[in-house]
Amino acid sequence: MLVYLLAAWLLPRSRMLRPAVVAVAICAGIELFQLTGFPRAWASVFPPSALLLGSGFDVRDIVVYTVAISAAAIIDAALARASARLSPGNAAGRPPEGERPA
Repeated sequence: MLVYLLAAWLLPRSRMLRPAVVAVAICAGIELFQLTGFPRAWASVFPPSALLLGSGFDVRDIVVYTVAISAAAIIDAALARASARLSPGNAAGRPPEGERPA
């Protein structure tokens, strides 16, 4: 979910699909990178690297990343819709034509 939030922050004008796809691609890429053995070797030299890169490949991780990022994107979209419904005016923050601010 953190990777989704970072992607959404870096792509602020995008709908939920683009940051979600970017986040899944990053997570899957890191998981597939574990097949090379480099993350495990680096973790033996610098243990904190395992927190970012992991150390062992597991295809179930890719499934869990996809489900979690999908949930984050759906929640993000729902919150954005709720926020848009609650805020008066248009996207520029101005009241609709013909209305005066209160």
